[in-house]
Amino acid sequence: MQYLEIEPTYKTPKVILDPQKAEVQISGRSILAEVDDFYQQLLDWIDNFLAKSAPRRVTFQFDLEYFNVTSFKRILFIFYRFMENEKFKKLVEVKWLYQASDVDMLEMGQDFSMMLNLPIEFIGYEKMKQQEKAIN
Repeated sequence: MQYLEIEPTYKTPKVILDPQKAEVQISGRSILAEVDDFYQQLLDWIDNFLAKSAPRRVTFQFDLEYFNVTSFKRILFIFYRFMENEKFKKLVEVKWLYQASDVDMLEMGQDFSMMLNLPIEFIGYEKMKQQEKAIN
């Protein structure tokens, strides 16, 4: 299994798929009109991981600013891959990061939790101001 890191663009999220740590990280925004090419490579990696890895805890960390409906469906597909796999379905840990002021993203995470019957840890954080970023 290969470590996979995809740098973000204006329309695509940053993705880190780390087989050693059993971590999947997706952050930024996902506003592609055509999501198949982008998300298919993630689904292929996950299928390979599930086929070749021994059962162990897998951590998902989502820190998305925004995603469109087509991206929402593909993210669901990622979860379904794990939830439908007998070896892994009880070993999935999800951390849903969101800006504390962004109620919509919190509610999207809650929707995922209800649809998948999956406990999710919700972590609200304060967005640093541009001036604070420039100083550091």
